[in-house]
Amino acid sequence: MAITHSTASVPARQQVDYRRDAVCDVFINLDIEPIAEVEEGFDGNIVQHASGSLNYSEVIAEGHRVIRSRRQLARSTEDCLLVIVQRSGTTRIEQDGRAALLVPGQFTLLDSTRPYEMELPESFHHEVLKVPGKVLRESVRGPERFTARALAGDAGSGRIFLGFLGLLQQSVSELDTRAAAGVADSLNDLLSVALGSLPEAQPQLPKNIELYHRQRVRAVVMEHLFDPELSVDSIAAAVRLSPRYVHRLFANEPMSLTAWVWKERLDAARRALLSPTTSHRSITEIALSVGFKDAAHFSRMFKAAYDCSPREFRKDLKAS
Repeated sequence: MAITHSTASVPARQQVDYRRDAVCDVFINLDIEPIAEVEEGFDGNIVQHASGSLNYSEVIAEGHRVIRSRRQLARSTEDCLLVIVQRSGTTRIEQDGRAALLVPGQFTLLDSTRPYEMELPESFHHEVLKVPGKVLRESVRGPERFTARALAGDAGSGRIFLGFLGLLQQSVSELDTRAAAGVADSLNDLLSVALGSLPEAQPQLPKNIELYHRQRVRAVVMEHLFDPELSVDSIAAAVRLSPRYVHRLFANEPMSLTAWVWKERLDAARRALLSPTTSHRSITEIALSVGFKDAAHFSRMFKAAYDCSPREFRKDLKAS
C-alpha cells in the first residue's frame, strides 16, 4: 500500500515543517533547510511503499538541504542504511570525511548512525531504499566504506540493481506482504553484489605482499631443496597458498618457480663436482643427493644448462 506525503494541501508557511515531519516519519530524524524563502512555499512529495521488510520510497521535491546532525543522532538510535538513487537533478553529499556529486544514473549509501549532509540545488527525483544496518552488514563487510561515494549504475551489477529498482517502481503497488518480503531479500542480494564488485570492496593488501610471499616460498624451497618429492603443491601447502597463486607469484620473474628449483639443484650439483671433498662420490650419488631421482635425468638437465655432461665436466676439471 502506498502512502503519499504531499505539501500541496498545506499552507505555504507550514510546508517546510510538514516536509520535515514527513521525512522523519518515512526515513530518519533529519533537519530540512529550504533554499527558497519560506513565504514562497515548498513543493515536495514522498510516496512510500512499506510492507514488512520492504521500505521503498520515491522523493520528488524542489531544492533544499538535508542534515543528519549530532543533535538528531542523539534523539534516534535507529541503525539503517539509505540507498539514494539519483533519477533526475543532482545531489552533493558528505559523510565520513568524503564528498561526492550524484548525477542521474548513480547511487550512494548513507549511514544513519553518523552525521551527513545532502545539498540539492534544484528540483530532483530520488528513489530511496531503506535497509536495516544489521541486514546489510551480514552480506557486505564494512558497508560504511561506500558512504558518500558516487556509485555507477550504468554498467555491470550496478546496472542490474538499478534495473530491478526500476521494475519495482512499476509494480510495487501490486505486491502482497509475502511477495514484498521476497523482493526485499532480492534487492539486498543485488545491492550486496553491486557493492562487492567495486574496487573499494576488494581486500587491500600491502604493496609488497607478493614480495613477502615470494620470500616465504623461496625459504621453503631452500629448506627442502634436496627433497625429491618437493613440488609446487607441497610448497603451496607449506606457505598456505593455492598452487595457482604460487605459480602467479613467479609469473613476472626471470624464471618460473619450477625452473628456479632445478637451477638451484644444478648449481648445488656443480659445486659438488667442483669440490675436492666430494671427488670420491659418483655422479649418480651426487645427483640423488641434490634431489634428482635418477642419473639420466640429471645428466640431461646438466648438459642443457652447462653445455657438457656431468662426466665431461668432471673429466675436464681433472685435466685442468
